[in-house]
Amino acid sequence: DLHKSRRSYLTPRVITSGEELLTFQVPAGISNIYWSPDGKKIAIVGYDFDTRIFDVATGRELGRPYDNCWPWMLFGSDGCEALRFSADGAVLLQDKQPLKLWNTTTASFSKELKNARLPAVFSPTDRLLATRSEDKKSVWLWRF
Repeated sequence: DLHKSRRSYLTPRVITSGEELLTFQVPAGISNIYWSPDGKKIAIVGYDFDTRIFDVATGRELGRPYDNCWPWMLFGSDGCEALRFSADGAVLLQDKQPLKLWNTTTASFSKELKNARLPAVFSPTDRLLATRSEDKKSVWLWRF
């Protein structure tokens, strides 16, 4: 039926058998999918729906930290910027100004880094974030 064809699904499958492991159902229009480095969470960004964080083991939606993106905007931010997870998957950052950190377990806002500038990158091993300074002459490390 036409209504069902407008839904999007993310369905993990076993490659050798094609066996379905779990389905994450979201509205139509998936833009991007991001894995947390620890493999326990995914963030699904949509064209027509708010970004959603899911627990991979249970399929449970943990929350919606960011508004949906609008890829048809002509000027300015379209909201579709890349997302970055901390090494432990506990913190999420959208790759846009102002830099904001979100708790992935509750999908709640944690902190805005007012003086930090892009680029921003999480340490691959611990709870550090590196950003550029306002004057573009320094790299700042943030512990969270």
